[in-house]
Amino acid sequence: MHPTSPAAKRRFHLPETRQKPRNELESTKIPAIDAFLKALRPYSRRVSNLVHSHANEVQVLQKIVYKSKNQHKNAVFWRGVVELRRFACRIEEASLFQLIDASRNAFYSHVLVSAVTRKTTPWDALPSTYFLQYILKRISSLCGLYIKASEAYHRVFESFGRFSHSISFLQLALVLMGITARIWLLTTEIHEISIQFWKDLHHLISQIDVSLVSLT
Repeated sequence: MHPTSPAAKRRFHLPETRQKPRNELESTKIPAIDAFLKALRPYSRRVSNLVHSHANEVQVLQKIVYKSKNQHKNAVFWRGVVELRRFACRIEEASLFQLIDASRNAFYSHVLVSAVTRKTTPWDALPSTYFLQYILKRISSLCGLYIKASEAYHRVFESFGRFSHSISFLQLALVLMGITARIWLLTTEIHEISIQFWKDLHHLISQIDVSLVSLT
């Protein structure tokens, strides 16, 4: 199975989750949870770096928009700038890193959860299946956003390429092509991690009996 592609909301609110203490779980469930949480650690590090780089590119793009909007806002190629910024800002707002962090936090009791205690303390709780399914759906939504963004970046990159043949737009077009290419690459890498995250979480849910934790 693969993640579906519904539209991603810009903001999301995680549902409240009931947690079942680890010492009340069947021992056969423990290895699957251990494996899932172990996989999240490298995802978190990679996504953190990617999101930081993406934010830097967006910051540069915002400065270009601020400085060039009045001069070029009526030009045809400026539509590409608007589309590029729109998708880049949506990806920045719909944070995959936040989702990964929330997923990991859900396996710790509210008393223990913190970046420090997670490094030194074993997980001690299982969130509800309802909560995990919500995360799964959210990842699917993000994957849909990444696909749409990549398609848009392709169109925008080609558009800037056409305008690079004009002397009046040459310098700006080349700069924008570079930004587009880097944001596109970062988005592709984030999307790849999202897909693997979805697969790992889907596998975990399939290993956990729904009756373990209430869905409400």
